Amino acid sequence: MKHPFSNFQNVTELLVNKRWLWHVLFWLAYALFQYRNYYITIAYYDVKYLEFMLITRIPFVACVYFTIWLYRRLIAKNRYLIYATVGLLTWASLLAGIVTFQKTYLQTLSEIAETAWSDIYWNQLPTYLVLFILVSMCKYFKDNFIKQYYEREKKNLQLITELQHLKAQISPHFLFNTMNNFYGLAVEQSKKLPALMVGLSELLRYSLYETNSPTVPLVNEVKYLKNYVELEKIRLEDTLDFEFTVDVDETSQIQIIPLMLVVFVENAFKHAKNVKEEVIRIRIRLAVSATNTLLFEVRNNCLKDDSLQNFRANGIGLENARKRLNAFYPGTQHELQIEKKENEFRVLLQINFTATE
Repeated sequence: MKHPFSNFQNVTELLVNKRWLWHVLFWLAYALFQYRNYYITIAYYDVKYLEFMLITRIPFVACVYFTIWLYRRLIAKNRYLIYATVGLLTWASLLAGIVTFQKTYLQTLSEIAETAWSDIYWNQLPTYLVLFILVSMCKYFKDNFIKQYYEREKKNLQLITELQHLKAQISPHFLFNTMNNFYGLAVEQSKKLPALMVGLSELLRYSLYETNSPTVPLVNEVKYLKNYVELEKIRLEDTLDFEFTVDVDETSQIQIIPLMLVVFVENAFKHAKNVKEEVIRIRIRLAVSATNTLLFEVRNNCLKDDSLQNFRANGIGLENARKRLNAFYPGTQHELQIEKKENEFRVLLQINFTATE
């Protein structure tokens, strides 16, 4: 299904890559603004007024582009006072030249001949100063629009890079352990091996080829987690007390950023393995409420002296996960809690998908 913001994204890219469109839009807006004046001039005034208006548009256009050039040269260097001074003087000088030309070109018209130069000048000066401010604001808006676009692109590129790094970070040690486990099952001629190999194939296919989009279906992430867990359980089956509760509709259309949830599950297995004198206990709960809020909880037992600070510092991809959550679900759209209670680590993640739509 087409993303609702795809059209907006296409327009944004067009405005960034085809910057002449900004000039077209500006002059179209100016033409619409001046339409009434030209209509009245053509309908009710001498033709010389129309000629005067068309001739004076030439220095006006030149002044607009001089202002843009001035903005580019001075604002980038934070020379605001110089820009304002030179800009205001330029537009005031433009008006002085136009009024002088008007008194000369339209001298045969009584209403112009009988009006003092100073009266015409001071009457129109506020309009020209406002035009200077308007051109400056348009230039600022355009530059800021393009700057924010590239900042977003840079941020997205960084997130993609971090995701690729996360894939590379997870795969080597996980594959090493899994292949060792497969070797042991092969020696034992275990009937579990074919199904587990299919699970590994599905896991690798998903992580390498289906997670290149900014978001993926939540149901696909759930399948990925189940495959991952089954492979992790191979060596720990005799010493593992494991529960995985899922309450997600298989027809759900909810999208989530890829390889996010597995980070917390992998950390649970990693830290639980440090418990050597008792059963490894891991509890995972994944549910989506009626209000499209994801509740993802992971609990695992740990050593008494294993600190929360150590869990956060040594957690695989935890800092990366925080950054991605903050980028894709900013502010109150998500809440991540990581805490330790006695001999147990607990991670609780909530994402409000309704707020992201």
